[in-house]
Amino acid sequence: MKVKLLLISSLIALSACSEEHGDLQSWMSNTRKAAKSKIKPAEKPAPVERVTYFAPPESGPHAFDVQRLKAAYPNGSVPDLNRSKEILENFSLENLEYVGSIGTNEKLSAMISADGHVYTVRIGNRLGQNFGRIVSITPDLIKIVETVEDTSGRWTDRETELRKADAKAEGSGAK
Repeated sequence: MKVKLLLISSLIALSACSEEHGDLQSWMSNTRKAAKSKIKPAEKPAPVERVTYFAPPESGPHAFDVQRLKAAYPNGSVPDLNRSKEILENFSLENLEYVGSIGTNEKLSAMISADGHVYTVRIGNRLGQNFGRIVSITPDLIKIVETVEDTSGRWTDRETELRKADAKAEGSGAK
């Protein structure tokens, strides 16, 4: 008896599920029809204009061509823009401090402090952001020749110096 009762209740439950699915099926078909009516066909994109790019002539002048700059400014002060920069060329002279020297008078090397590090330099080394070149080192002074561009666009040499930290303090005292 229990089996018959269970079988009958199962059939009733299955018939109720099929009715629910019937409603679900009709809702899905209505939703599909409504969704298709809201979709607009894709518009064709605007035509793309063809552009032809021409490479610059190989033999023509370039803005930073060293040979062209030397021809334009015959004073010979045009800096070499193709060379690798030295580490102290990343700092302005105001941020460099001459802290000491080492060696003999004939071969004197200077020690320069920058950004918490001390670097050793000799005559001919480069420093500063204006293409500076060390031309002489004394125990209290480093002479530097910088190559700068003037207002007319010509490259000129300008002499400057970097004094030892002790010499700056002595020279700035009140009289």
